[in-house]
Amino acid sequence: MLTAKDSSTVGHELTKLCRDILNIIQGGFPLEKNPYDFIGDAVGTDAASSLAAISSLRESGVIRRIGGVFVSSRLGYTARLCCGRLAEPLLPIYTEYTSAITAVTHNYVRNHSYNIWFTVIGESDDAAGNTVALIEKNTGLKDIKMLKALKQYKIRTYFSMNDKAMSPCEPQMAMPDVPHVLDFRTKRIIGTVQGDLPCGTRPYKEWGEVLDLSEDELIACIKEMKESGLMRRFGAILRHQRAGYTENAMMVFSVPHEEADRAAETLIKYDEVSHCYEREAFADFPYTLYAMVHARSPEEMESQIAKLSSEAGDYGYVVLKSEKELKKTSMKYFCEV
Repeated sequence: MLTAKDSSTVGHELTKLCRDILNIIQGGFPLEKNPYDFIGDAVGTDAASSLAAISSLRESGVIRRIGGVFVSSRLGYTARLCCGRLAEPLLPIYTEYTSAITAVTHNYVRNHSYNIWFTVIGESDDAAGNTVALIEKNTGLKDIKMLKALKQYKIRTYFSMNDKAMSPCEPQMAMPDVPHVLDFRTKRIIGTVQGDLPCGTRPYKEWGEVLDLSEDELIACIKEMKESGLMRRFGAILRHQRAGYTENAMMVFSVPHEEADRAAETLIKYDEVSHCYEREAFADFPYTLYAMVHARSPEEMESQIAKLSSEAGDYGYVVLKSEKELKKTSMKYFCEV
């Protein structure tokens, strides 16, 4: 084991108002001139109270940011999940080096011989590969695998703030990944709305002034990007540990390709499964169906694992639990614009 779980990632105690607001704004932050009026109406309070609650959630670190989440492939970028083997003494060197690389967005230590798992995003396959080659050269990470997704079944990161256990949900299914031709204006808007929404009462007005757009124009642009599939969602992105979800793991199943659709359908209906992909197996790792699972306690995680493994079918599987989160950020697209 490289590390123990970081004890600083303990969930915060949240008021009912904060929980109710988080349940709403994860799925979608209101695209309205006065968004806090709409949030207040939805949770039975006023705009000032909803703004104050969200400000406190930002200050405490429960909310990482509020903004757009984009589909990399539709912007012309390549995303790859990667894994490798790292000797324990090299972890500080690896962590420092990869933390400085914008293209590395998610980075975890997991309990497996392939103990490092990270996501790299580049403007092309070659760019992503070059980043991985530099990581190998400069950190001592060995036997790196770049795992292309054969099929995406679900991406829906949503953390229920209700006390009851998470229930089956309608999954957010994948759409065909067709890159869009983007003009300078659209790239500039993306470069702004991928950031953190201003904290004032009229946040779209503040962003619009930076972009030389009116509130109405900017809101219309964001709606259009959602409808076209460039943007997966516009909402709050949480630090799941501080929101109370202290456990996460990646379940990987050895599923024949012709049976992957059926097995995936049994997994993606559950909220606790945020991501589900089919990937190619590789030498000494025969697993092809990947599911990310989140829970609020070790006991809940074990219960979820038992349920999901039973429902998926009679397939071999392993559970790669996260021992340490080294990095979790959003990709910054079109920084040169």
